[in-house]
Amino acid sequence: MKKTALVLPVLALFAGCGSSNSYLAQRSSTVEMYHIFDIKTEAATAAVIKAAADGLAKNTNEIHQNTPLQLGKTVPVEPGRFVIEDVGAKLAGANGGMGAMLQMAAMKNGGVSMKVAKCDDAVWTSRALRSIAGSSNLTLYSCLYKYQAGYRLDTYAVFNKTEGGLAQVSRDIASSLVGTPEQWVTKTIVDTVRSIEAATGAKMVRLEGQPELNELPSGALVGKN
Repeated sequence: MKKTALVLPVLALFAGCGSSNSYLAQRSSTVEMYHIFDIKTEAATAAVIKAAADGLAKNTNEIHQNTPLQLGKTVPVEPGRFVIEDVGAKLAGANGGMGAMLQMAAMKNGGVSMKVAKCDDAVWTSRALRSIAGSSNLTLYSCLYKYQAGYRLDTYAVFNKTEGGLAQVSRDIASSLVGTPEQWVTKTIVDTVRSIEAATGAKMVRLEGQPELNELPSGALVGKN
């Protein structure tokens, strides 16, 4: 009886408050972010790659990275640029069954399909993962391009975020301790850029990105978005 007496007022409070109902409504959304930085330096490729990997490792315990061989390739005048690839749409053309399954799953997820970053001609690529049960599954891609004047770093993050519902209180507590997914992306990118700056002695320039970074790397300039 005592437990019932305690629970009923709480339920009545939620039922009578519109804002509480909004808080309890479970929402799922997919968030995308990207930022591109440029650095003019003559630093060796291996040194820049190590610095980028070290900066990335500060904020995650699962990183998949690759340093493709550059056999027969000359350093280009202009750097490359990442592209976003829709895996579901690509498989739908090559493999109808698998593609159809992915597209059906996308429709159930608000029409958002599985997206990845393609880093053709990059000298270093990475995929960092962060997963919190019942909250978010985040992937951060990094593509490092070498060109005659220096390097270009492209970053792209995509994650599914769950909000609301009875588990939101525990999510709020977790976010206060380890940060929201958006904060984690920002910190990871900033730490990676700062690591490259420290290793090369040069300042990186943020050329474009969405949304705005809450904190820019030390000394970084911001170009037009």
